[in-house]
Amino acid sequence: REKEKRAEFVKVPNEQSFVVVVKGPGELVVRLHRMMTDTTEEGSNYSIVILEDDIVLQQLSGTTEAAYNWVVADGNDASGMRLSNPKEYRLKVSGKQAKLALQMSEAPEGMLVRYSFVAETASLAMLDLSFDDDDEDEDDDDIGSFVAPPKPTVVMEVAVQEKIIIEGGGDFIGLAVQLGTVVPAAGGNPMASVAGEVRFALPVLEDALTLGLRAGYTRHDLQTSAADLDGVILRLRSTTNMVPLLARAAYRLQLLETLALYGNVGAGVSYVRATRQSRGSSSTTSRWIVSGLGGLGVELDVGVGWVGVDGGYLFGLSGDFGDSLAGYSPSGPTVSLQYRIGI
Repeated sequence: REKEKRAEFVKVPNEQSFVVVVKGPGELVVRLHRMMTDTTEEGSNYSIVILEDDIVLQQLSGTTEAAYNWVVADGNDASGMRLSNPKEYRLKVSGKQAKLALQMSEAPEGMLVRYSFVAETASLAMLDLSFDDDDEDEDDDDIGSFVAPPKPTVVMEVAVQEKIIIEGGGDFIGLAVQLGTVVPAAGGNPMASVAGEVRFALPVLEDALTLGLRAGYTRHDLQTSAADLDGVILRLRSTTNMVPLLARAAYRLQLLETLALYGNVGAGVSYVRATRQSRGSSSTTSRWIVSGLGGLGVELDVGVGWVGVDGGYLFGLSGDFGDSLAGYSPSGPTVSLQYRIGI
């Protein structure tokens, strides 16, 4: 779901000024990050001074909080450095030309800055108005030119709502594959399993809730020995092949930027084909049974997709499969390795 989004910034050393000259009226939006190294303390304070025409306009303070969505991609000696969460300021400039400067102190690593300016149409109050009295009988009372005095620049700090590294609305669809095993409650060797799933994001809980369609395959071998009436030992072998088709809902809880927990529950049907072999002959029976699946897992971001491990329980309604198996159920605990892309 996450897509890399790059933005160009200017690196400004500690206690040096970043200067921009604008012609109002308009709004100047400034975004800045404190740069961080491995020794920068979380929670440490720094100061930001905003000046207009070399006069202090406002003095602000900030607290260092590491931004896990930002890292310096390119930039000579700054490449790979961490960044603090962004600060954003909006400066409302009236109808005048202003030299605005930002200076950060108590931040030895310096800061990264970018800005944008949106000009506004001047109102009548900001226009130069001239009134000439052409009536010579009124004692030449020239009103002359009237210029409205410029208003002071207003500084507003705004909360940065966006997840800056997240672009657009994210992915709506995702794919997942699983390889694992099922330990059958009916006994016998563990069943190998493989499954694939298509997932769709629901527009609630920040896409943490998904619905999916899952199809899989498991194979189970059972071997037993029995004696006939003459005391001859018979070797019986039964093989089941199962294809579960499930609708599944999952909820994902993000713990860290690269670590998440998830839980899921699903229900549907499974096609089971059972074959019994004895004394060189075989019999085969197949049927559909009601099935379900639930589990919990943990996953890790590996750059291109997520890798996870989960454990759960596969449920299959027991039933008779003709002469092949009686009272058989594919139910049992599951352990799987999962890889997914998208949601």
